[in-house]
Amino acid sequence: MSIEQKIAPSNSIVFVSDPTQSADIPIDPGLSLVSASRNCVCVGTLAEVDGETMIRLGSDFANPEGEIVFDGSIETPGHRLAVSDASAIEILAIDVPSSLTRLTIWANDPIEPDVILIRAR
Repeated sequence: MSIEQKIAPSNSIVFVSDPTQSADIPIDPGLSLVSASRNCVCVGTLAEVDGETMIRLGSDFANPEGEIVFDGSIETPGHRLAVSDASAIEILAIDVPSSLTRLTIWANDPIEPDVILIRAR
């Protein structure tokens, strides 16, 4: 099961973290699409002025699109995982079963993806 939202986030970036906790915002990824801290993953999107990015969040995907751009774990002590924009506005959120959540993130472009899949396990 997954949920999705098509958006053009401000600053062309989204954050994946537990919204019940203060996130340690990762260091600027520079030329990389993704950067991560112990409890937050930052993912670049299609440039805001170029259109919307489809973001899907869930526990499984039948046929993931694109290449894996992140495969690791983040702390989720509140058992909740959210995708938010640079203004901390929640875009998507799901409950997760553990205080440590394994994330696999796919993107359909290594620089400006317009499809981002986030699998939480």
